Amino acid sequence: MLGPYSSELTLVAAGVAEKNNFPMLAAGAGASEIWSQGYRNIFQLETPADQYMDHVIDFAAGKGLKRIALLYEDTEFPREVAEGVREQAAEHGLDIVFDEDYAEDISDFSPLIRQAKGTSPDMLICGTYFEDSVDIVRVVKASGLEPKILVFTVGPALREFGDTLGDDADGVMGVVQWLRSGRLPMARDFSFRYKDKYGFNAGPHAASGYAAGQVLEAAVRLAGSLDKDQVRDQLGSLKFQSLIGHYRIGESGEQIGKQSFVLQWKDGFRLLILPTNIAESEAKFPLQPWSER
Repeated sequence: MLGPYSSELTLVAAGVAEKNNFPMLAAGAGASEIWSQGYRNIFQLETPADQYMDHVIDFAAGKGLKRIALLYEDTEFPREVAEGVREQAAEHGLDIVFDEDYAEDISDFSPLIRQAKGTSPDMLICGTYFEDSVDIVRVVKASGLEPKILVFTVGPALREFGDTLGDDADGVMGVVQWLRSGRLPMARDFSFRYKDKYGFNAGPHAASGYAAGQVLEAAVRLAGSLDKDQVRDQLGSLKFQSLIGHYRIGESGEQIGKQSFVLQWKDGFRLLILPTNIAESEAKFPLQPWSER
């Protein structure tokens, strides 16, 4: 099986797959809770959620930043992103001066952003999806909060983020699982073929779905069979370079080979800035104040 998108849906699907002893490749889930259940049938494709912001924290510490405001949706994936930020901040000696979650159906971020502004953060890290990331950018701009780094999960990876925000997207960072500029096998070829077929550039969700198919195909090919027990064995032991990066599984089925990437919106484009050894563009730092745009 190929699992669904989002950690919360995958957690439910994983219970069903395990109950029926059927191997499932989780194509779009990062929450570690899925792999803490003792399941033997669930295999992770993407970076664990608590490692998403590692590159960002390293970068911020290197720039001498000290004060983090942390804001995240109260659902499984963003909660684990936030936990990873807390752990990494402690390791780097950074202070989390604001740490708040919000309900999935929130309609107004203004009170939270006002509170965050009152703590004078150097950076604002947000565990988000698309709609909330767009809303937060708008409220941050209106509030006068001017962090040196503004970074989100999920939202900035999508072209709709730039289409919706226009110039206000400039300088915003996003953590992603794939970029066509990430020097990964087939990245440029996949991007060209995808755009030729659909008329726009592939985003990380499309790449993850394709990579999941690659991994499953490799497992079946190496097993030489569609027998689920043999395919399960291959998914657990396989070392493979997919479209989105390394696939290598730990004892409980969690991903231990995949790293994330950090992009930044610049002049209407999503450009890879971290890790620096494969960056296509130097990070624009600090974020240009809204009042100067």
